[in-house]
Amino acid sequence: MREEGFTLVEILIAVTISAIIMTVTFIFFQQSLSTWERSGANSDWQQHWRVLESDLQRHLNNIFLSPLYQDNLFIGEEHSLEFLTVEDKQLKRISYFFDPYQGLLKREISSIDKEESQQLLFFNNLEIEGVNFYFYDPKDDYWKGYWSYEEEERLPTAIKVQITIKKVELPPIVIALYLGREYQG
Repeated sequence: MREEGFTLVEILIAVTISAIIMTVTFIFFQQSLSTWERSGANSDWQQHWRVLESDLQRHLNNIFLSPLYQDNLFIGEEHSLEFLTVEDKQLKRISYFFDPYQGLLKREISSIDKEESQQLLFFNNLEIEGVNFYFYDPKDDYWKGYWSYEEEERLPTAIKVQITIKKVELPPIVIALYLGREYQG
């Protein structure tokens, strides 16, 4: 009499083949998920970087300086930048500053006449370790970590912003300033 069913050897072979297929599938799924997460984080910082670059460019292209205005403002320090700009036909104070305790780069716009202000956060879902501002001085051919319009009596010719996220140094943002330049033709 022959009983129908599987032998122990057949069951062991089937279980081994199933385990191999499941292991390969799991490894493939884990690598795909890891690649997807890395590309998502990469696009996150790139998007924030582009928004910051565009925002800085727009505001720095509208810097307000006038010999008729006594309170001209352009102060750049290692972790902050503050200047006046004309926006919507109003004079506004723009401040970019790095908050190391929260790991955030902030921009604040406040009206000179009123107490109201608007704040915008950059890289708010990423861990920023550092933000440094540098100011190019063509006289010394050197990037400085501090600049004051009051002391220098002129603007730097370029501003560089260096951001570090999770021990990764992002490409610097470099913006040329054209206000007050003398062109020789």
